Amino acid sequence: MTPRHDDDTLCGHELTAHGKALDAGCSGAKDYQAVCVCGWTQTGAVQASLAYAHARHVRYVRELVGVGGVF
Repeated sequence: MTPRHDDDTLCGHELTAHGKALDAGCSGAKDYQAVCVCGWTQTGAVQASLAYAHARHVRYVRELVGVGGVF
């Protein structure tokens, strides 16, 4: 999961648990983005629910390609 700024750029700054910026040059996290090597992406404001969606996606892909796949 990668946090994103208000302008949808990826945020690599240190953040609090609530997405607030610890660096004066950062606006904080607007939301988070999950990405899979298959091209699937999803964004969401709640990191825990996005992690669940990503895990569900990975389980689905593993069923499609078999456990020995790249996922």
